[in-house]
Amino acid sequence: MKLNIEHPSELRALFAAIREAKFSSSPLEDVALMTSPFLADVSHRIGELVLLEEEKLHGKEQAQEAWTRWSSLTPERREWKMAYDFASNAFLSKWPQWTQEEKEQNCRYLFSPFRATQEMLTVFVNQLDAKLE
Repeated sequence: MKLNIEHPSELRALFAAIREAKFSSSPLEDVALMTSPFLADVSHRIGELVLLEEEKLHGKEQAQEAWTRWSSLTPERREWKMAYDFASNAFLSKWPQWTQEEKEQNCRYLFSPFRATQEMLTVFVNQLDAKLE
């Protein structure tokens, strides 16, 4: 199965729609969708294509620097707080039974289309551990 995107604007619109669905002021409440490995994978692949288009417009180095700044999830970002609030409720019953690997993977899915370094992922998981265990 293929999806044919004809113009970079269509790609950016699709990417923005996924981001807004997950991190708007009224985000989705569907746990299965918010933590979907499929949606996470698709959003990251779309993001990579958006980055390639940005590289054509602004040059590789500038585009990659801007992309890294934009896509990196840190505690200062509103998306971090939104992900934390969502996870605090949605993961409540499962969190104590999950292994460290399952906790990290589900948080990565939740973060998409954003990405967190391993250090930031550990901070996030530790914050949830303190609240949920």
